[in-house]
Amino acid sequence: MYSRGSMSIYQLLLLVLGSGSAAFGAAIKAVNMGAKVAMIET
Repeated sequence: MYSRGSMSIYQLLLLVLGSGSAAFGAAIKAVNMGAKVAMIET
């Protein structure tokens, strides 16, 4: 995944779509387990 400004490359283990309580819970649990997580609010 490239960011527009700096052209950095990110390695993600989980992409969470949505911003509800279940999405936040999944993201928090994954981060606590050491995953790199990105969230996209739909």
